[in-house]
Amino acid sequence: TVQVYVEPASRGAGIGQALWERLVDHARTLGRPSLFSTVDAESPEGVAFAQHRGLVEVGREVEARRR
Repeated sequence: TVQVYVEPASRGAGIGQALWERLVDHARTLGRPSLFSTVDAESPEGVAFAQHRGLVEVGREVEARRR
């Protein structure tokens, strides 16, 4: 499991894309045919990032959060 976050002040600089490419390359070297990602539905930037890279929603999880 790998969790990747890019701080808002650093977004748009290609950091997320570079990390994504490295993750995909590493998964390929391990022989992994697919990747699974969890994206916070309340993060439009995260959803857009995933969709732009061809990820599709296959299910949803519900989490109780204390606010």
